[in-house]
Amino acid sequence: MARPDGLLEATMYADRLGVPVENVIAKIKNGTYIGRQVHGEWYLEPPEVTVSTNNTTSQDVTTQSNESRHHDDVPTSYGMARVLLKLSSFLGWMMVFGGLLWLLSGYVMSDDGAQDKLIKGGIALLVGFAIVHINQVILAVLDTADNTLELLRVMRNK
Repeated sequence: MARPDGLLEATMYADRLGVPVENVIAKIKNGTYIGRQVHGEWYLEPPEVTVSTNNTTSQDVTTQSNESRHHDDVPTSYGMARVLLKLSSFLGWMMVFGGLLWLLSGYVMSDDGAQDKLIKGGIALLVGFAIVHINQVILAVLDTADNTLELLRVMRNK
């Protein structure tokens, strides 16, 4: 049976890495490696390859799999939104810390202003956490959008 174009046999890749072929197949199944089964044989897309030389006469070929790629490799279309969300998150954390200080000062005080400080500190604390939480959710949505666009580019290039 002929090997599908552009794919590497899982057995060859496992031999190259010196690992059992079952490990490579498991990584294909869990999405760490990109690959598929064709007519009962497992194949994967060759990961990025880097060549380094040792003190010996042979060359050591090491591979960089999908698991070692960092999300910064994906270009973003939402740079300004990310900057504003990070600034907003910073301000949210400042509200959290300010609210904590107001709460603590309200506990320490024994006059009529203590209850006012406790209420305002609690509100600032809750609002600050809400701002940080909402910003994290929006950043996750932007990451999903960026990664979806990158996947679309990769699929179109095949």
